[in-house]
Parts: sequence; structure tokens; C-alpha cells
Amino acid sequence: LSEAIFEVLPTSAFSSLPYLYDVKLPEGLLSIGESAFLNTRIQHIDIPSTVTSIGKSAFSQTPIQTITFAENAQLHSIGYQAFYKCSRMKEFIMPNTVKGLGYSNYRSECFYECTALETLHFSGSITLIPDYTCYKCSNLKDLSLPKMLTAIWDYAFYNNAQLRHVVFPETTTSIYPYAFHNCVLDTAKLPIHLTYLGEYAFSNCDSLRYIESP
Repeated sequence: LSEAIFEVLPTSAFSSLPYLYDVKLPEGLLSIGESAFLNTRIQHIDIPSTVTSIGKSAFSQTPIQTITFAENAQLHSIGYQAFYKCSRMKEFIMPNTVKGLGYSNYRSECFYECTALETLHFSGSITLIPDYTCYKCSNLKDLSLPKMLTAIWDYAFYNNAQLRHVVFPETTTSIYPYAFHNCVLDTAKLPIHLTYLGEYAFSNCDSLRYIESP
């Protein structure tokens, strides 16, 4: 599609095409519609700089391995379950232009059960990480949180069985229930402006040896 001229990739445009492996998107595309590549066999995608939104379930349940964003990316939002159960994706470096994840920033599941995901760097423009964003990302080790983060919502990093180290930005004021349940964190230096710590936020973190509270 690299020579095509259009602004919107429609809802379910290529959904469930069992032999679709490779796609080239055109510069000038503004949005990738809901379920556009759902259940395809796509393995790599280059996101043009003009794309501002990735819709709900756009790459859900695909074997996609790499997502490359242009240096001057203008992406603003990543939809609910956009990369749901993408079990071969190892790295996701989010453009700093991204401001929102999921439904109204409160329900995400963007990387729900991305079991191969090892590296995730959030956009610096995000202020909250919604519910279930990285639920059961069992290989996540390298996590970079947004510098202006204020809240981590329920179950955001639930059962991240390889997550040993997290640096909380000082701007974080709330960590909600079960946010880091069943992780292998060894230390938790809570941010200086924290005012709310939800129930079971660090429950079943059996490796936790040191906690520093403001």
C-alpha cells in the first residue's frame, strides 16, 4: 500500500486473513482502524510519521514481532487491546507524542499477555497507566515509566514474573490495587509525592526485601 493515497485504514480491513505476513503503509495515513490486522499473520510493521491513532484491537492476537515508528512520529493514542496477546513481540518503544492508552485512559489492556515482551518504554507525555495495561507480561524486564506519571491503575503490571526493578517518577501520587501483584521486585522506593497506595498493590512479591515509604 506504500503508493496508495488514503487517510484512514478502515475497521477490520484485513482482519483474519490467514496468509497476510507483510504490509507497507503509505505516508499520509492518519489512522489505523479497529481490528485492522486482527488475527492475521503479520510479523512487522513500519508506522508512518503521519499516523495519529492506532485503533482498538488493531494488531490483536497476531504474531507481530517488531513495530517501528518514524523518527518524527505524530502518534497520539493507542487503542484498547491494540496489541492484545501479541505473544512474539519482544520490544515496544513508544513515541513521546503518545498521550492516551485504551478507553478514556482508564481501561487499556494494550499489552495484555504479551508474554515475550522484554522491553517497554512508555511515552513521556503519558500521565497515567490504565488498568491491565501489562497484565501477565511474564518476561518484561526493562520498564521505563513516563517522567510525568501521576497514577498506575489496577492490575497494570499484574503477574509480571520477571519484573525486578521499577523507578517511580516523583510525580506519581497513586498506585492502585494489585498494580504489581505477583512480581519479583526486590526493592520498592515509593515516590515522594505518593498519597494513595491501594490494597494488594505489592502482594505476592516474594522477593521484596526493602521498601522505602515517603
